[in-house]
Amino acid sequence: MSANFFILGMPLTEKVAPSPPIVKIVEQCSIVIGESRRVTERLLSRCKLTSDAKVFYLDNQSPQDRKSLLNELKILSKSEGAACLFSDMGMPILFDPGKEILESARTLGFKLQCHPGPTSWGTACALSGWLPPFLLVGFLSPKTEDRIKQLADWSHASGHIVLMDTPYRFQTLLKDCSSVFGSQHQAFLAWEIGMAEEAYLWGSLKELEQKTTEKNLRKGEFILILRKPGVK
Repeated sequence: MSANFFILGMPLTEKVAPSPPIVKIVEQCSIVIGESRRVTERLLSRCKLTSDAKVFYLDNQSPQDRKSLLNELKILSKSEGAACLFSDMGMPILFDPGKEILESARTLGFKLQCHPGPTSWGTACALSGWLPPFLLVGFLSPKTEDRIKQLADWSHASGHIVLMDTPYRFQTLLKDCSSVFGSQHQAFLAWEIGMAEEAYLWGSLKELEQKTTEKNLRKGEFILILRKPGVK
């Protein structure tokens, strides 16, 4: 019988407590892998971990810590124990740390189990009211020249383009999209999904720039979807 490796989907807002099933899974794990120390410790305060449970954090992880984690997983893989991996919010791995950990768990022969959760980009696609196809691009380069080139490359995509970036680059991304696609290009903005500050805006890129300025939406978690002309 192989060890279990759980991939856990979390709520999209830190204000919502993880579900009882998630807490129950975490409590049975001897290795707990979270994204950040702050959010992970808040979750663990609701759990009763086993006395020998080892907790690892993926943000700012040193090479030595990563080596220690992989070694612990290797030892656990030869038992009937369990490990779990989760992000601060939403489903882990795709746009968060954890890809290498998942690959190691697969290689070591863990039985993979998933407790699925929401994704910010999936929620934004649904709320846009537009039909597929959607092209999930995610994060572009932080370098302006490279980002402009990437946007130009994606401008020929056959579906709506789904973009994400760090909160402090929101205004910059909006301006870059206008320079590549034109200020009248239609778009949808999902801002701080599930939070008190959440907002959903439709309009041209120029209108979104005006609306976000009026509402003082300058720095926050967001999903920006560029509409593909001709696709409803």
